[in-house]
Amino acid sequence: MYNKIHRIHLIGIGGIGVSGIAELLQTHGYTVTGSDLRESDTVRRLRSLGIQVFLGHQAENVVGAELVVYSSAVGPNNPELSYARELGLPTIRRAEMLAELMRLKHGIAVAGAHGKTTTTSMIALILLQAELDPTIIVGGRMDNIGGTNARMGMGKFLVTEADESDGSFNKLAPSIAVVTNMDREHMEYYQTMRKLKRSFLSFLNKVPFYGLSVFNGDDPYLQLLRRRVTRRKVTFGKKPKNDYCIRQYSVTPGGTESLIRIGNGEQRLKLRVPGIHNLYNALAALAVADELAIPRSVSSEALYAYTGVQRRFQEKGKRDGVLFIDDYAHHPTEIRMTLAAARERFPGAKIRAVFQPHRFSRVEDLFDEFSECFKDSDAVCVTDIYAAGEVNAQGLHAELLVENMHRRGITQASYVKSPLDGIACLSAQSQAGDVILTLGAGDIPSVYRELF
Repeated sequence: MYNKIHRIHLIGIGGIGVSGIAELLQTHGYTVTGSDLRESDTVRRLRSLGIQVFLGHQAENVVGAELVVYSSAVGPNNPELSYARELGLPTIRRAEMLAELMRLKHGIAVAGAHGKTTTTSMIALILLQAELDPTIIVGGRMDNIGGTNARMGMGKFLVTEADESDGSFNKLAPSIAVVTNMDREHMEYYQTMRKLKRSFLSFLNKVPFYGLSVFNGDDPYLQLLRRRVTRRKVTFGKKPKNDYCIRQYSVTPGGTESLIRIGNGEQRLKLRVPGIHNLYNALAALAVADELAIPRSVSSEALYAYTGVQRRFQEKGKRDGVLFIDDYAHHPTEIRMTLAAARERFPGAKIRAVFQPHRFSRVEDLFDEFSECFKDSDAVCVTDIYAAGEVNAQGLHAELLVENMHRRGITQASYVKSPLDGIACLSAQSQAGDVILTLGAGDIPSVYRELF
């Protein structure tokens, strides 16, 4: 930024994506301030790093800033954003700031409806194991980098998630672009699947002539785009035509084992994280590692060492012998995958879930899908919908979702007002050896402050 900018203010700094950028900017030597609506562990961590964080959005918070960065969750009428523009300050989205940081490195960007955080953190761990000292920005807290979601490295690579929710991922210019999958998501922005597919195609073709596009060759949407990806590409999945093809997959007491065909050779992989969806994520990471000429022995060792990030099938503890697991799953596809992973990891156990729906627009758009995705649960308690700043113009309520579940044969579903109510309800039904999942992208993890 040519030493022209010294003080940067970030609106929505407590968000997982913006907080990582704040940490990197602070490490770069900028004076960083920010604001968020509420106190959180993330806000407290940023303060411990010397970053001033205001609670609440007030116009005066931007006074003295030379640049204002805002997250995709910040609306156009935000008082800080409005005042910054009134003052004539440059205002940019998070993705544009990320693109500026990426300009100084070789970027590896991971997009996709599901698995972004896991895949990004797997790639990051491989690069760390290979002693490439990467810069990392990930959408979850990695235990392998001290329980944070950002790391400044001196190496030439920057590994990050690419947020497709508002199309801003196309501001990035990565050397390697990864797409884990596509799904009907973020329709409040894209409106149609055609526009969503076009945006992902643009992302895959963003890499330079020497770069690489890596994507899920089994995904039906990405299959349709395959021929239109004009850059060098590799695919992964179960189907034989994939460059990284799953030949065998088995569940073990410690996780999973698989045999992968890569070209004319084979590679065995062991993972500790459950579920075949995590094997797909690992294949994407392995493809990136191969592109960087990292020895397979290093990659496979790192993937086996990977134990996940917080809020991704995270075991929180036991109470009266019942295991509690927290997961960010907030889309029907993610919920199905999480339930399947629980069945795989804990065969014979009763699997019950507390689900906090996230955003009225998402519930409306995927109403029938949400009504069917809990078929593999032994019981589910659905809480009030977490608004995430949205207005309930549709008059939606969680009770309507539960009623539709009953119509579709999921009679084990019930409505509860809060996550704590759901845990109380399911705990009364459970016994030692059972599993209770807490699912959602809202404030549902806060229940664990009460439990443990």
